[in-house]
Amino acid sequence: MLADEFTSFVRRRPFRPYRIVMSDGQAYDIFHTDFALVLFDSVIVFSQKKDREQLDFERSTLVSLTHVVRIELIDADDRAAIKRKRRKK
Repeated sequence: MLADEFTSFVRRRPFRPYRIVMSDGQAYDIFHTDFALVLFDSVIVFSQKKDREQLDFERSTLVSLTHVVRIELIDADDRAAIKRKRRKK
């Protein structure tokens, strides 16, 4: 995936949460516009601390755009299920 393709997707308004799926099967859920920073050939993905509603980052991961297989929108039901799973950990 090219940086401008990724950027045009994530800048859509209104913002909708999405999932970045990688070639190795790893997935990154993005719930806020500030959780992904697009660079020339990669993306820095920020992970939110568990059980936090504010923008407080736990870690960041650099992922290569060449390994992005697809971007999926996360609907409200998926988001609720993800939140419940995070609370159980």
